[in-house]
Amino acid sequence: MRKYLMFDFYLLFYIIILSLTGILFAYSSNIHIVKLQTAMHNLYIRQIIYFLTGILLMLGISIINYKKIAEHAYILYLISIVILIATLIIGKKVNNAKRWISFGFVSLQTSEFVKIFMIIVIGNYLDKHQEKIKQLKYLLLLFSLVMIPVFLIFMQPDLGTAFVFIPITLVMLFIGGVNIKYFSGILLMGVIAVIIPLLLTYNARITKDETPLLYILSNKNYLYFLISFLFISALIIFLINLSMRNLFLNNVAFFCFIICLGFVAALLIQNILKPYQIERMLSFIDPELDKIDMGYNVTQSKITIGSGGLYGKGLFKGTQGQLGFLPARNTDFIFSVIGEELGFLGSTAVIFIYFLFLARLIKIAKEVKDYLGGIIVSGIITMFVIQIFINIGMTIGLAPITGLPLPFITYGGSTMWTSMIAVGIVLNIESRKYVHKKLPG
Repeated sequence: MRKYLMFDFYLLFYIIILSLTGILFAYSSNIHIVKLQTAMHNLYIRQIIYFLTGILLMLGISIINYKKIAEHAYILYLISIVILIATLIIGKKVNNAKRWISFGFVSLQTSEFVKIFMIIVIGNYLDKHQEKIKQLKYLLLLFSLVMIPVFLIFMQPDLGTAFVFIPITLVMLFIGGVNIKYFSGILLMGVIAVIIPLLLTYNARITKDETPLLYILSNKNYLYFLISFLFISALIIFLINLSMRNLFLNNVAFFCFIICLGFVAALLIQNILKPYQIERMLSFIDPELDKIDMGYNVTQSKITIGSGGLYGKGLFKGTQGQLGFLPARNTDFIFSVIGEELGFLGSTAVIFIYFLFLARLIKIAKEVKDYLGGIIVSGIITMFVIQIFINIGMTIGLAPITGLPLPFITYGGSTMWTSMIAVGIVLNIESRKYVHKKLPG
């Protein structure tokens, strides 16, 4: 019985410190209007409620055997699809985006919960097909399963959350032992799909070069020809190699096909993504390109953090945030407020707590004794790493503005609850690390 009562108080300590920081700055970032609002309209009061209910969710999830949860992975997948479709149909529209379903005072960002569900779905799929995942058809099936919710999130539109699924899936595949050739192919396809739209947008907006390569890539007729040529070449080499079974020719055919898919994906991204979404991704390269439009938020964020200096202006004494120069000061750019009021030392302390938190998660992942538990923990670690890096990075101009929350600190019930649920799953797996033996392979 004792093995089920194990509890990681280090993790609990880290999330309490981070959550209290979030509550503190939910108050600080809106201190000028706190006295004018009723209790339930004050953000910090709501954040306290989100935190307390999140702790209860975490404790509840930590008790239920994660293997039992994984057994219902396809129900979770179905729920994910249903709530994402419901969000697109009846969701609350804010800034031309439908990402929330409202229930009274609470608005749920459904894609946040889908991240957790999909980590379990991917983990369960890899667990059920440990050896078969090295075969291309099983990898393609998993890719198809992941792309459906990603597409629905993309349609909201929520490019940032959709992007998070890519590294989560790749890390879980890598830890799960996928064939390295297929893994490399997926990476190459993704790089081509992202780089071409960014390169073309950057050139059209800034450099305006007319090199042959850029001309070919910007001309859809040439791209169609290139895609057809690569596809036909891959098909011919594949058919020729059916009798020869030459490994080199097999690899040539595979990567021709992968590059072909990369170009197709690049075309789709160019046609589906709105211009402002591509430009937003470019804004982190040089925010000075457009201070009034896409670079304004980044510029104001850097000014806010820079004004804090070494020691900060003091708690509740920030000016950039308090006077409204900094947009989304309690959500996307709450770290900027921390930097302004607590300075370099205070913001570094917050980053250090995150480092300890992630280090603890990695330690737990190393100690997990079974395949399923290790895969799920690796997905959760990746989710946290991406969100922390992107959110803090975008406040200082090192990452694009995506709207990804800073775990436990960003204001909001959805991000708090999903972060707590994720930690609850990790505690669940950790408490059973001596119960479930490691599976072969």
